[in-house]
Amino acid sequence: EADRIALTKLVKGRALADQFSEKRYVDQVFDAALESGLHPSIIAHQMAVFELHHPNGDLRAALLRIGSIEQNLGPLSSRTVSHTKANILRRLAQVAKTDLEKTRFRQDALAILNIAIKSARDSLSFLTRGQLLLEQLKEKMETTENDSEVDSRVVVELTKEIETNLRLGLQHFPNDEKLLSFEADLSTFLDNTPRAIRALEQAYSANKDSVYTAIRLARHYSKSVEKQADALAMMRKLSSDQPLSREAHFELARILMAFDEVGNQSEIGQHLKRSFSQGDSHFEARFMYARHQFLYSSSASAKQEYSALAKIPLSPSIMNEVRAEIKDNTGRSVWNDGSIKSVHESFAFISCAAFQDDIFVHFKVFQQPQEWESLRVGSRVRFTLGFSFKGPKAKRISLTR
Repeated sequence: EADRIALTKLVKGRALADQFSEKRYVDQVFDAALESGLHPSIIAHQMAVFELHHPNGDLRAALLRIGSIEQNLGPLSSRTVSHTKANILRRLAQVAKTDLEKTRFRQDALAILNIAIKSARDSLSFLTRGQLLLEQLKEKMETTENDSEVDSRVVVELTKEIETNLRLGLQHFPNDEKLLSFEADLSTFLDNTPRAIRALEQAYSANKDSVYTAIRLARHYSKSVEKQADALAMMRKLSSDQPLSREAHFELARILMAFDEVGNQSEIGQHLKRSFSQGDSHFEARFMYARHQFLYSSSASAKQEYSALAKIPLSPSIMNEVRAEIKDNTGRSVWNDGSIKSVHESFAFISCAAFQDDIFVHFKVFQQPQEWESLRVGSRVRFTLGFSFKGPKAKRISLTR
């Protein structure tokens, strides 16, 4: 079993594509793996991955490799093979010479991804689907020369589909690094494409109750000092006209937090409370509401929310990640003074006058191991405060004596 695992790692197609420019050497590696008894489906899959990522890769050969194992996956999961196939189809669409081919490849890829996101165990299906749709949007902007009504509708619909996919992905995988990076790419593209913004403005003028159009346009406006008031007015109108739209309330809360979290704390709390409901999958909204309750309202309410959040079936890495650090109006981390109240085997609690409850700190947060080893009840510390799905935690810390 150990030899099989080691051999499987040796024939990783992506790594081989990075290491070898000459394909014939890689063929020898795959031949040796086959002779050593590695399952043919694993080898065929990695050969497809190799072709997908090699600078001179043959995408059609990669697609044939995937097709050859779809009915006999062996130890591979259908989810893994399907995602590889979707990526190959996406790349084929990028290099297709005719519009008919490009459309067919994209539709086939989307058909796979539309199924995959319904039972996704990670964010990759949402990411690939978003990338494919964004490529389609960029192409639409590059191949049309005017702001016709038809083109504007297509831009708005594609933008809405991308936004919906992104929000659904982030609901299932909160604060996912890949999805947040993709969201930044989308924002950069729209911010730097005036025609896309004009299309959104036209759509908003025609229908101010369109949630995703208003949110994307408000997000664009919020980055400009001259347009920030417009962004707030748009979102306040939307949340008023669409009181049941959790997305509208959450976006307004986010914008208010970015402008002045302390000054807007009352309004932020109202909108965060309306941005989720019991039993839904708006985990990020509830996470931010729990944080807000801890900082500005009721410690008992915050504990209740964190107790509910701790039961969400998310991966330990997501549940334990410390983020949403407290910052001042300049974006700098706020440092707090406190003292150690109790020390345990791998964690401690900090007492701090600024907060109603003691603050949890894990030993790994200490950058210097000797600081943790010398920690005692009463030790003075300075720390920044962040939050996980389980509650407030020290994000950075140092001993002051």
